[in-house]
Amino acid sequence: DGLLLRYKTYYFTGIRDGCKLTDSGFWIILIRGGLHFIQSSIIFLTLLLKIFQFLQGIMATFVKAVHICCFNLKGSYNFRQMTNTRLFSSRSKSYQLTGTGEKSSTIIKTSTNHTILTDVPISMGGTDSAPQPVEYLLASFIGCTQATALFVGRHMKPRILIDKMEFDIVGTRDDRGALDNVPISDTSELPQVPARITSIHGCITVFANDTTRKGKAVPIGDELLTLLEKHTEQRCPVVNMFIASGCDINVRWKDGYNLLK
Repeated sequence: DGLLLRYKTYYFTGIRDGCKLTDSGFWIILIRGGLHFIQSSIIFLTLLLKIFQFLQGIMATFVKAVHICCFNLKGSYNFRQMTNTRLFSSRSKSYQLTGTGEKSSTIIKTSTNHTILTDVPISMGGTDSAPQPVEYLLASFIGCTQATALFVGRHMKPRILIDKMEFDIVGTRDDRGALDNVPISDTSELPQVPARITSIHGCITVFANDTTRKGKAVPIGDELLTLLEKHTEQRCPVVNMFIASGCDINVRWKDGYNLLK
């Protein structure tokens, strides 16, 4: 006798008698088995992805909670908003710097081939050969605000074509955060006053041009200027960091068109 097949579900055995399985039936069973295998695999992989996302969310919440507890951050962001931010993101952007310090000054090189020099005033033991690090921090506030405002203006509806922006800001910190409880020993207490910049105030003046006739100054309007300010503060990494640190930002945005009259 030739080899006959008996089948049950997707398991085949070679026997001498039983039901004959035609070629078409065999392929139908084989295809169904393959489809069920693919479907089961997709369900399994989906389950693994859900588990990974769940663990990722727990990790993000834990890290944010530890961050808040350790540094006592007070900002405009509540805990729910902060924990909703993904800890790991494919859109993460990093900035690399290397530096060398001698006495009071430093030479810093960026990964974008720029060099930054810092120093402190003579009254603080330096040589005053370059801006102070805190001045660079405020300069970053200005530079980042300018770059972000241009981006926001280009993507607004109606569009704002920013010609230039003028900044006049003052940053304030409490010296006790750096100078209290000296000399320092293993029994010294840490300063109880934050050393960070606690407030920034001043004004930002925005000058806009007509989007259809470049070079012609036009008014922005209160509503669009408020929208520009709101989105710039939220999207600017430096300003965003200041807000999260609890810094009191009281910077007034003005329409430069009113100054041209």
